[in-house]
Amino acid sequence: MGFQLPSKCFCCEAPVTETIEHVFFTGRLAVELVSTSARRRFLFAGLPIWICWHIWKARNRAVFEGVRMQGRDVCQVIFKDIKATFEIQFQQMLDVRTFPEMYDTIAMAGSQRYGFLIVRWKPSADDRLTLNTDGCSKGNPGLSGGGGVLRNSNGDFLVGFSTFLGKQTSLRAEVVTLLVGLRLCKARGWSTPLFSQILQL
Repeated sequence: MGFQLPSKCFCCEAPVTETIEHVFFTGRLAVELVSTSARRRFLFAGLPIWICWHIWKARNRAVFEGVRMQGRDVCQVIFKDIKATFEIQFQQMLDVRTFPEMYDTIAMAGSQRYGFLIVRWKPSADDRLTLNTDGCSKGNPGLSGGGGVLRNSNGDFLVGFSTFLGKQTSLRAEVVTLLVGLRLCKARGWSTPLFSQILQL
């Protein structure tokens, strides 16, 4: 008759009209994929959002910065983001490197769960000083900085510092920040033979 009628869904045994909502949300296969686990539902709900977001970012980088990203690079960034989001949401670390591994791990019943332990800074004993430092890099390598705090055995604040380190890797930022802290301690008169040996390296 020349009329295009709705297609029948080939995923369902009963004759059901194949609409976008049916195929991706209400159909037998879609329901089977996501209804068995809250973790699987979370994965399927979040994945399209991350895909669209990173395609948009790649497009903007190409338009405004002239940087063309390869598909595999975008996929890797999407994987890292959805994995990190899942781990935060369900407090479960995933030792996976690909989407199939992640899906299989999530689908497994009784997946191993990891607990979290709240830790806090504890002062040292015997009138010793404790220097805590941390360095970071945005981009690795990229713009980096660090800082630290020196406390006595009672936990009292003695001195703190922060420093800009220029373009460094994250590991180098950590080490250089520690050296800056040790030099500050030596300049303030808090020095030991071990400090002097480290600073001579």
